[in-house]
Amino acid sequence: GKAGSAQSRAVELSNSAYQPGEKGAAGQRQDPTAILRDARAVADATAFDTNVALQGLQDFVSKTGDLETGRAVFKDLAVLSKATGTELNDMVSAAADVSIALGDTDNKGQKVAEVMRAIAGQGKLGAVEVKDLAVQMAKLSASAGQFAGDRGRSIAVLGALAQEARQRGGATSAASATTSVAAFSRDITKGKTLKNFGAAGIDVFADKGKTQ
Repeated sequence: GKAGSAQSRAVELSNSAYQPGEKGAAGQRQDPTAILRDARAVADATAFDTNVALQGLQDFVSKTGDLETGRAVFKDLAVLSKATGTELNDMVSAAADVSIALGDTDNKGQKVAEVMRAIAGQGKLGAVEVKDLAVQMAKLSASAGQFAGDRGRSIAVLGALAQEARQRGGATSAASATTSVAAFSRDITKGKTLKNFGAAGIDVFADKGKTQ
């Protein structure tokens, strides 16, 4: 029964990821057998049930529409999930937010994995565990868009600021820490603040109106 369910999930995943007319992998129907094989390999390596692994991939695709990146990054997410005690669906959801924030980029799976490893590392050293921060990742990912430069690095820096907000800045939870970081990002990039920077002779613009 589990084998049949896994096969059905793989077929559904292939169908849901297929976008006729799109360029690249999204415009090509991915082989359900290959999807199932990859999911089973990740499940075996990380002690997850294959159906749970497939559901994780489905959650990533539901949020991003990008099965190719999901397959590329999924093993890393499963390993991080086990290592940090984070629910797989929370880890996947956080990675999906990062993927959306990164936009179109080469080696996207690798870049998403690098950001998630940085966030996980901060959780081990800081005051907010990654299992708590993962569900707040959308705030950090959205705030990163306020700044020019490498988006993945910006997310990692904002994650570090969230740790500081929780540890030393008076934030009482992961939610309040990330809310504080989001508020900081808005405040430092709003018009009045930018005018004050300009009046002080500081040019904060890197390109296209985004702050450095």
